Amino acid sequence: MRRSSILFLSALGLIAQSAQGADKTTTSLPRITKWEMKYDEDGCSLLAEFAAGDDAVMMAITRTTPGDWFEMRLYGKMLGSAEVGVPVEVAFGDGVPIKRGAMAATSGGEKKIPAAIIPSLRVDGWEPTPKMDASSPVPLVAADQEAKIKSITFKPARRGRYRMETGSMGAPFAAMRTCTDDLVRHWGYDPAVEARLSRPATPTTSPATWLGSNDFPSAALAQGMNGYVKFRLDVDPAGNVAGCRILYRTNPDEFAEASCRLLAKRAKFQSALDATGKPVKSYFVSAVRWLSPSS
Repeated sequence: MRRSSILFLSALGLIAQSAQGADKTTTSLPRITKWEMKYDEDGCSLLAEFAAGDDAVMMAITRTTPGDWFEMRLYGKMLGSAEVGVPVEVAFGDGVPIKRGAMAATSGGEKKIPAAIIPSLRVDGWEPTPKMDASSPVPLVAADQEAKIKSITFKPARRGRYRMETGSMGAPFAAMRTCTDDLVRHWGYDPAVEARLSRPATPTTSPATWLGSNDFPSAALAQGMNGYVKFRLDVDPAGNVAGCRILYRTNPDEFAEASCRLLAKRAKFQSALDATGKPVKSYFVSAVRWLSPSS
């Protein structure tokens, strides 16, 4: 009997190798709207639209915490796939294409436009190694690196490449940093303290053990449905989970409810430490994919 599965996406993201693609067919998509900085309760998103007609693409670059990692969501007919783990490549400017497994979805509303959710990206293409842990140093992306990026190239599986002519990403990412600092402050945390933590809130048990196949919501399992849930766990100075907040989720709602209810009970942490080594409240952000046996 095939069982449902749950893939836990770490805060550092999926570890994937970069590779040059063999398909040289590239369609250039001009940006037709200004970049919009959208402030939400649970995240910050840069939004822009590219091209028109069948090649039209809407891009959302989203961060739910300060830092250099972000999630990209693309909406457009050219995606045209209902697969769960859609292989894609993304390249920033002249950088080497980064391979990822995207989550297929559809937009809300009547049109149901195909969408791809691509997790754990950085504009410099840096990837963690298997030997790294939460205390390992992570390089920072410099503002001049962001400013030099003037296009983002995207290649879905078995399709040509699409180069979205973004213009310089310096100003959009500067606006993003302002937004994420405001976001953390809105949650009740001090962005300056969070930026100087000597240790983040660190799981004491593997996050992969926090949810299991038996936790799959029965109604969603019966319908063969999949889900993607991004969440924030608030961690108090003693290392206890003080709350759970859903930052983004696909339908149905059962996945979000099950994720928060179970993670709040099972997740265990070492408390975060400020710059002086004093335990302080902090948060842990990650995501899970709920995959049905029929996927």
